Amino acid sequence: MHDSDSPRRLEVTPARAVWAFLQNGTGSEGLLRVLNPVADRETVHAAQPLAGGIAQHGYQCGMLWGSVLAAGDEAYRRFGAGVEADARAVLAARRLVQCFRDRNHHTDCFDITDIDHRSSTWKMVRVFLIQGKTLGCLRMAGGFAPAAAREIETAMTESAAAPRAAQRSPRAGWARPTARR
Repeated sequence: MHDSDSPRRLEVTPARAVWAFLQNGTGSEGLLRVLNPVADRETVHAAQPLAGGIAQHGYQCGMLWGSVLAAGDEAYRRFGAGVEADARAVLAARRLVQCFRDRNHHTDCFDITDIDHRSSTWKMVRVFLIQGKTLGCLRMAGGFAPAAAREIETAMTESAAAPRAAQRSPRAGWARPTARR
């Protein structure tokens, strides 16, 4: 281990996740903050463009991006720069994508919200304020964040053979071409 002899336990509750989302303004920032509480404000704010499926384009949900960024930071913190940290971060990303998909049936923001940057202002108001999708996103964050913390911890503590396998084949099984409408 790089930073300390004992790993930091990520204490994440649904309430903390929702509060982080509300405090930071987006799912990408909120999940990064709750999963990496030592991240500085500039780092967390840098995740903002990933919200809404990358700048409101409907790609992967910002909550997924924020959690993957937190996993990469945790891998670097524990293992230092190098192959081990890279492999652990890739393994964590795979686990996070699968966990998110299992919980929400989709990974793309558009598939979850039915809006993207081309949606009218009225449609955004209707979906988020009138239909209450904002509360749905907050519930998603509250449910996903504790599961994401467990997935990150598992990826960081699994036997060394699993990360080495991930290093040999970083794209196998989890990267898919994203052709957007």
